[in-house]
Amino acid sequence: MKVGNIYTRRDPQGRLHIEMLEANAKRERPPKKQVDKCECCNVNESIGVASSTLGAFSIRWCAECNKQNAEPLGMLCHLIKDCQGDVADWVKELTAFHNGEYIRWEKIKDIALNGKTDKPEEVE
Repeated sequence: MKVGNIYTRRDPQGRLHIEMLEANAKRERPPKKQVDKCECCNVNESIGVASSTLGAFSIRWCAECNKQNAEPLGMLCHLIKDCQGDVADWVKELTAFHNGEYIRWEKIKDIALNGKTDKPEEVE
């Protein structure tokens, strides 16, 4: 029986033999594409992966986002919506990257609760 690149067979005495097929064993796979952009600003090259201050998960940061104490805007907006803006004081010290600049608590809260993005409204 063949499963992927593994072949199993039984000999006449009933013993199981497991073999790796040579053609598949020697096949080289293309290297995985490395994603190296910062997950906060999606602009700069990341300097490494570290745990978020908002929870038990890791993201890539660039030097500037790390210096600015930034978190991904989507994560902050999700947190604000869940808590309806009632968050700990240390969360209000975080920043986020939006439209080419680092924004502070009040703008982040506006975006999360009111959908305001400081983009000009389209006139029909």
